Amino acid sequence: MTRLYSHRNNKRNSVAWYYSKPFIVLLIIILILILRGSWGIYRKASQGKELRTVAEQEQIILEGKKLSLESRLQRLGTQTGQESEIRKKFNVSKFNEKLVVIVDREVAATTTEEEVTGVKAFFEILMFWK
Repeated sequence: MTRLYSHRNNKRNSVAWYYSKPFIVLLIIILILILRGSWGIYRKASQGKELRTVAEQEQIILEGKKLSLESRLQRLGTQTGQESEIRKKFNVSKFNEKLVVIVDREVAATTTEEEVTGVKAFFEILMFWK
């Protein structure tokens, strides 16, 4: 018996393999792999956004520090700026310059006059040649 070629039979056979269980399982596996990769990319993108905001905040802080350092550097370029910085760092004064120290009343009463005069008399004895 000869088989007649029928367009309808051919269509039925070609569509049937799309709905077969192995092909559907293969599609599900491919879908799972694609979703897994997409989830990893999404997580990395969200972490990247967080790191970017942190880096931008650090950049703003560093730019502020840079501006303050540049202003200090310009100030140190002048004679008065150098002098004031030396006074801060080394606690020195110019020749014949007087210093006023303001002390709290509570702290001022730590030594008595008798102790001061006793120590002063001791040093006067040591400097007899003066």
